[in-house]
Amino acid sequence: MLLFRRSPPKKAVADVFVALTHARPYKQTWPVEEIARQSRKQFDPQVTQAFLTLLHDGLS
Repeated sequence: MLLFRRSPPKKAVADVFVALTHARPYKQTWPVEEIARQSRKQFDPQVTQAFLTLLHDGLS
């Protein structure tokens, strides 16, 4: 079955950002750099770079 070979949805990077950067009762926050480390492993590198660029430009 090819369902698992499809790339993750584009919003996956944003979902992971929210999950990693917000504290939960069961985990601490993770640095934003973790998203960059997961590029190519879990996310489309172009989408990841675009997200990080938008995030950086929006925070500065």
